[in-house]
Formats: sequence, C-alpha cells, structure tokens
Amino acid sequence: MVNNIKKINSIKTAVLMLTLMLFVLSSFSVTAFQVSQPMTDTGQNYCYSNDGQISFSSQNSQYFGKDAQYTTNPMAYSIKN
Repeated sequence: MVNNIKKINSIKTAVLMLTLMLFVLSSFSVTAFQVSQPMTDTGQNYCYSNDGQISFSSQNSQYFGKDAQYTTNPMAYSIKN
C-alpha cells in the first residue's frame, strides 16, 4: 500500500514538473521571437463577408476592422545594386 502511494506521488510530481517545464518553454518561445524588419501591409483592398465582397463596414458592424480598412506599412520595394 505504501509503495502504491509513493508511485502515485512520484507520478503526480513528474506530471507537475512536465507541465511547469512546458509552460516555461512556451513563454520563452513567444517572448524571444523578434522581427527585425517591420511587417508590411497585405495590400488587401476589398472587404468580404461570408457571402462575398462588401463595402467598408462601419464601427458598429460585425465585419468592422477588416484588413482592407487599414494601411499600416504599405508595401514598397526597391532594387539594391
């Protein structure tokens, strides 16, 4: 009986340690990733609903905030020699 309790406690400890390690590793991978260049805009010009193309939505619409409504870092390309 005592051996079974020891086995259960060691399994609980192992599961707890594994969970803690996964949590710590996942938080490092998110914070360690940095983009060295700004992300460019997608160039999307039209908004779409589930049924097809729609006009730009107002703030109270369920489709407000679509990608085409924003221009953050417009695409720009140059030739380097």
